[in-house]
This record gives sequence, C-alpha cells and structure tokens, in this order.
Amino acid sequence: MTRNKTYDVLKGLLIILVVMGHTQFFGHDFVFLFHMGCFFIISGYFFDFKKVENKKELIDYIKRKIKGLYIPFVLYNIFFIICNNLLFKINFTSNYFSLFTMIKKIALTLLFYGRTDLTDSTWFLQSLFFISVGYGIVSYLLRNNENKIAILGIISVLLSLIGFILNRINFNIYQIGTICSSFILFYIGHMGNYIKLNKFNKEYLKIVLFGFSIGYLLILNNILRGYIIRVMQNQIYNPLIYISASVFGFIMMYLLADFISKRKKLATNLSFLGRNTIPILCLHITSFKLVTLIEILCSNIEIEKLSIVPVYDNKYWIILTIVGTIVPIVINILLKNAININNKKRRNWTKKKGSRIFSVE
Repeated sequence: MTRNKTYDVLKGLLIILVVMGHTQFFGHDFVFLFHMGCFFIISGYFFDFKKVENKKELIDYIKRKIKGLYIPFVLYNIFFIICNNLLFKINFTSNYFSLFTMIKKIALTLLFYGRTDLTDSTWFLQSLFFISVGYGIVSYLLRNNENKIAILGIISVLLSLIGFILNRINFNIYQIGTICSSFILFYIGHMGNYIKLNKFNKEYLKIVLFGFSIGYLLILNNILRGYIIRVMQNQIYNPLIYISASVFGFIMMYLLADFISKRKKLATNLSFLGRNTIPILCLHITSFKLVTLIEILCSNIEIEKLSIVPVYDNKYWIILTIVGTIVPIVINILLKNAININNKKRRNWTKKKGSRIFSVE
C-alpha cells in the first residue's frame, strides 16, 4: 500500500493531541474522548487481507509487528528501568528500584508487561500489538470463508461487550480489557478502507461532516461532565460512547488532516511527526521534566515536585506540548545519526580487515 500523506498528517496531529492531553490542559477531557481510539482505527485502515493469505505471509506480518511494536516497547522500557535509580536521584521519578525489582521489571518487560512511570504511555504499543496480531491470525484462519468480514464483525462486537464487562469488574491485567474494548475500532478502521472517506470529495459534504462530528463530541463532552475516557485503564462509559466518540473523532481529525495536507509546508512538518510517533509517545513525559525543572529553578518550589507524573503544573501546557513533541524528535535524530556513524565505522573497519587478510593470502 502506497504511503498516504493525509494519514501521516493525521497521525502527526493525533500525537500532538496525545502530548497535549498529558499536559493536563483545560481541554484534556475532550481530547481523551477520541485521540487513542483514532490510532486504533488508523492501524485497522492499513490492514489488508493479502498480508495474511498464507502461513508465510502471516509469519512475516507478525514479525513486522514484533519489530514495529514489541522491540520499541522493550528497548524504551528496559532503558528507563536501568536508568531509574539515576533518574530517582535527580527527582525525575519518585520510585527507587532494588536490584530484585529491577530484574523483575526487566523480565516483565520482555514478557510485554512491565512499564515505568515515565514510559506508561507505551501501554498503547502493547495493546496495538495484541489487537493487530490477533486480527491477523483470525483473518488468516478465515481466509477461505466468504463471510469473513461479517464473522470478524461479530467477533469484534462480542469482544467489545467482554471489554465492557471487564471494565465493570475493574479487570485489565495485560491490558486485556483495553484490547477487547478496542478490537472493534481496528475492525472499523479496516472496514473504512472499503468505504474510503476520500469519496466525500465535495467541500460542502466535508464541512457538514466536520461540523456534525465536532458538534457531537462537544455535546458528548458536556453530557459526561468531567467523566474522562481513559483507554489505558479501560475506563469507558459504555461501548457505544467509546466507539462513537472514536469514530466521530477520527472523521473530524481526518477532515482536518485532509485540509492541512493541501498546505505544503505545514503538511510536511506534520507528516514528519506522523512518521515518528513512537519516540514522541515514549519520551514526551520525560521531556516535560525539562520545563518543570526550569519552573522550579525560577520559583520557590520544592525540587520533589519534579517527580510528579505527568506534570506538576499545567499552566505552561503550550510550552510543555512544544517541548514534549520536539525534544523526543531531536533525541531520535541524534540516536539515528550516532547509530549510522557507528555502523559506517564498523563497515569501514570490516573492509580494511578483509583487505589485509586478502593481501596476506
């Protein structure tokens, strides 16, 4: 599937909303209605039955998910677990790990479970992995069934109901409640690939859809009055509200991304963010500490306030959003450059070593 610029812009907008939401700004309850649900829908949109038509393709599909979701989860979390006590000393975290706790958390991380306060956002990588792999396996098993789309829909609805039940009994170990509740959004995204929103190419239709979507979300936000959908904890009001909020949030943000994609410079920057959502997801909470530290140094505030997650003070939410978005990108670029330089040196060293061996022979 060719890369869709509008969807890169869309992911760029959504990852900014993720960062903004974690600043605890005044509209975070509105953002929390739909922002993570949209990511599940987008992931489903790019699923294709052709990716799992036979056993080899299914294995390749799972390998890609391991590389794209499991590996980043493990690397970021193990890094922060190892560095935890150093971060504790400089008040970036309030938890001190004994050696046993550290080993236990690393083992749990390898089992796709352990997280730290600073990498709590990586729950999404865990949930999306199990949803996308599960969807791929079921699709493979149904590959020769003419009613596979309908069966997947029924499975999605049943899982949504199970997710709601797990929400009521407050059971979400291994994000199983979140996975069940959000599986249907992946399915909706997959079905959206057949519907294709770009068929609504008339400007007045886009305006009507956008207006209806934002109106629905504003009304819903007003009705809920302070009740916040928290997908990580599987805290949803009920399946219909979670699903409808995610769908209309997706339509609203997609149409905004479609509008922005025609503005070349802005679209380019947002597309870049959309292609680098994982480092932002994993590092933005740590990046917030830089803003809080400056605030503490400039004010009469206890240094211990620095350890509060996600933020101590939300009045600087604009600055927190900018820093939480840009700093992870800068770190990611520096790491990639360092790895490329190191790989280049290793290749040069290998070539020199090989030429010496050849000359001796």
